[in-house]
Amino acid sequence: MIIRKIAGKRRAKVKSELYKKAIKDIKSDRKRFLSIRECCELLSVDPSTVKLPQGASREDVFTCICAWDYYLIPGCLYAALPLYANLSSDKAMERGAKVLLTDKQEQDYPCIIVDDVMAAYCKLCGHIREQSSFRTVAVTGSVGKTTTKDMVKAVFAQRYKTFCDVENNNMATLVGYLVQHIPNGTEAYIQEVHEGDPGSAESISKIIHPDVAVITNIGESHLGNFGSYDGLVKGVTDITAAMPKDGIVVIDGDDAPSVSAPWDKKVVKISVKNQTADYYAENIQTTENGMVFNIAYSGGYIEVVLNMYGAHNVTDALLAFAAGVESGVSAEQAVRGLQSYVPKGMRQNVVKAGNRILYIDCFNAAVKSMRTALDTLGELSVKQGGKRIAVLGDMAELGEDSVSMHRRVGEIAAISNLDTLICYGPLSAGMAEEARKSSRLKVFHTESMTELNRLVKEQVGPNDAVLFKASHSTNLIATVKANYPLTYFKAIYIERLQRHFARTSGLK
Repeated sequence: MIIRKIAGKRRAKVKSELYKKAIKDIKSDRKRFLSIRECCELLSVDPSTVKLPQGASREDVFTCICAWDYYLIPGCLYAALPLYANLSSDKAMERGAKVLLTDKQEQDYPCIIVDDVMAAYCKLCGHIREQSSFRTVAVTGSVGKTTTKDMVKAVFAQRYKTFCDVENNNMATLVGYLVQHIPNGTEAYIQEVHEGDPGSAESISKIIHPDVAVITNIGESHLGNFGSYDGLVKGVTDITAAMPKDGIVVIDGDDAPSVSAPWDKKVVKISVKNQTADYYAENIQTTENGMVFNIAYSGGYIEVVLNMYGAHNVTDALLAFAAGVESGVSAEQAVRGLQSYVPKGMRQNVVKAGNRILYIDCFNAAVKSMRTALDTLGELSVKQGGKRIAVLGDMAELGEDSVSMHRRVGEIAAISNLDTLICYGPLSAGMAEEARKSSRLKVFHTESMTELNRLVKEQVGPNDAVLFKASHSTNLIATVKANYPLTYFKAIYIERLQRHFARTSGLK
């Protein structure tokens, strides 16, 4: 609540600042802005059919093109997207929109009318992006996007002036706004891309025109949104829709669906299993502070130190390393970037609460990420007498296979290096049922947050290592907050507050 109040007040101030900056930049950096006439011409709309606002001309320039009320400032072109619009036409105009981009006339308001509002929005934003020459890297895949995106940013920042949003703003409605506010002088732009809805990656590709696409993996996350596995694969591969002919796709060569996907651009493979890959990791070791491994590639052999745990993060680091080296970053620069990266917030954040180790990973979940999280928990060093405990919640957006996938996680937990499993949520009942087939594992299940908090307090000892993992919608982070308030404040609350300030400071 405090965060919302602070961010709300700051957002109002920042919107005013953004408006003033837009008015100033229209004069000094005109290529970032489009006039009513230019928008019409790009969209093959007759400018004379657009009713002008009172006192306006068709040469008037929009302060921005937006599709989200969060970023609506006076003088903008507001895209009223049928599936995304969270603001009525009345409210948009009341808040200062100059013209509406719509698929039908809205009352007596000034409207640019098109058949497909999303396609039109993407085309306009893509045109603005094309006025700049920075190298663009798209990061997408079923799981691991945000961590990999942050690693890619760390790698590229060692050589290039790099822009990357502080959040995981990966939807087309937000990406379109981001590309209009990339700072002058940017040499590399890193963008996480949502692939979880049909057409999403394709739309974003047409906005950002990526030179490199990094694919973390193709798995079951968001399968329920597509209706078929083939549809899901297409949802990921569509990231190449607006790639140049010499574009590069970096994939995990150990991920069979990524390897078999129908890529239409040059493919670069990384691997921790196959030495014939373009980039191969070997001698992987878990240390007290993270992971150490070597990368073999055409340019030689180099050691990498990661300040995070889990073999899956070696794969993410390889993807980032490959994307950087293929884009002109030296191997030494890439290694420095990877070593500088430290996880924060609700993703793969390993923190201390006294002698306890808390492994907080509550933002997203799928079978693969559950497996890797359990593997990582099993590798964490605990003090003598300490236990390894997993608190796992429901996984969302898995479609008709959701029940079997939750049971599969229970099977994985049963053979993991784990002492206690606490399952939370209605879908996790099957997870608990499968895990109970292991006689050595203590298993609990509840659908009550109050009961969950009691179980955590009762089962977690002073020297234990505890994993908290579930989909964001489960709100599993609430049990971290309830049981370890000081740790929550330091590791989650402060970091979240910093992100809110960064988000409302324009775009950093």
